[in-house]
This record gives sequence, structure tokens and C-alpha cells, in this order.
Amino acid sequence: MQEQLDKLKENWDYLLERTTDKGQKLNEASRQQRFNTSIRDFEFWLSEAEGLLAMKDQARDLTSAGNLLKKHQLLEAEMLAREDPLKDLNGLAKELISSGTFNIEQIEEKMNGVNERFKNVQSLAAAHHEKLKETYALFQFFQDLDDEEAWIEEKLLRVSSQDCGRDLQSVQNLLKKHRRLEGELVAHEPAVQNVLDTAESLKDKAAVGKEEIQERLAQFVQHWEKLKELAKTRGVNLEESLQY
Repeated sequence: MQEQLDKLKENWDYLLERTTDKGQKLNEASRQQRFNTSIRDFEFWLSEAEGLLAMKDQARDLTSAGNLLKKHQLLEAEMLAREDPLKDLNGLAKELISSGTFNIEQIEEKMNGVNERFKNVQSLAAAHHEKLKETYALFQFFQDLDDEEAWIEEKLLRVSSQDCGRDLQSVQNLLKKHRRLEGELVAHEPAVQNVLDTAESLKDKAAVGKEEIQERLAQFVQHWEKLKELAKTRGVNLEESLQY
């Protein structure tokens, strides 16, 4: 009887051992499958990201520069969202390696490759972001400069007028309008200074467009000085007309 019980216990222990071993193998196979699927998906995303960063899209104006920057920011957001899944993938790889799985070298090689590619994508994305920001800032500068030039042009037409009035009332009205214009010029000084400061900053950082910045800026300063000089002359002429 005891011998039968011992045999039964031995068979039971063997069955438990086989069941446990089978469960461990199934668990390892499941983790292996999860690792293979996850790393394949991550490699596919890396290839897409590398392809996007390799594209040579060029902005043509402020709008297209803004669109390219927004598109790149979407990629950066996706990269940020991929950081935690990559940590999980590294953790899963360590578990498989610690379990003594049959393909340790392949897992290590795969993870090293993915980690290296992800770091490279991050580096390329950061450099591309700076380039896109510089391009956007350059187009924004030229847009602001165009607006300033248009403002100056409109004021030049007013200070270039030869009308000094035909009588006391008309001269006084013209002088009053001119004083308001002089006030506008004074109030506009900060906007002009902002253009000058932006140009100086862009000249130091911009990889392209430096010559155009310099040329446009010289033209802008010339027009601004001309406006102030003509405004001064216009004021003197109106004051003289008031004396007669």
C-alpha cells in the first residue's frame, strides 16, 4: 500500500514538474512573441521617422515655413510618445535575457540597434527643428520688414506734399495734422528698433539669407532716415507758412 502511495506521489510530482516547466516555456514563448512583434513595430516606425527626416522640403514663404514646422512638431510629439514603449521593450528584452532564452545574442543585437537608431533620430530631429525655426524666423522677419516698408511708404507720401496751405486756417490745419504724424513717428521708433534687433540676431545665426538681410536692412534704414528728414523739413515749411 505504501509503495503504491509513494509511486502515486512520485507520478504526481513529476506531473507538476512537467506542468510547471510547460507553463514556463509557454510564458517565455509568449514574451518572445511579444518582443518580436513590438520590436518589429518599433523598427517600422523608426524607418518612417528616418524617411521623414531625410526629406528635403524647402519653405517658399512664411505660410509654408509654418506648415513644415508644425509637421515636424507632430513628429517630435510622436517621438516623445515612443519613449515609454521603448523603455518597456528594453525591460522585456532584459527579462528574456535573464531567463536564458535560446536567442540572447539576437535579442541584444536587436535592442542595441533600435536604441542607437532612436538616439540618432532624436539628434537629427533636434537639429532639423533648429533649422526650421531659423527658416521661419527669417520669413517672419521679411514679412515684418515688408509691413514696415509699406508703413514708411504711406508716410512718405504725406511728408512729401508741397501743399503748405492757402490761408491761415488751412495752414493751421495742415500743421496740426503734421504734428500728429510726428507723434506717430516717435511712437513707431520701438517697432523700427525691433526690426534692427531682429536683423542683427538673424545675421549671427542664419545659415542662409545673410546678404539679403543686409541689403534689405540697409534699404529700410535709408527709407526710415529719409522719412524723418522729410518730416522735419515739412514741419519747418509749415511753420514758415504760418508766419506769413
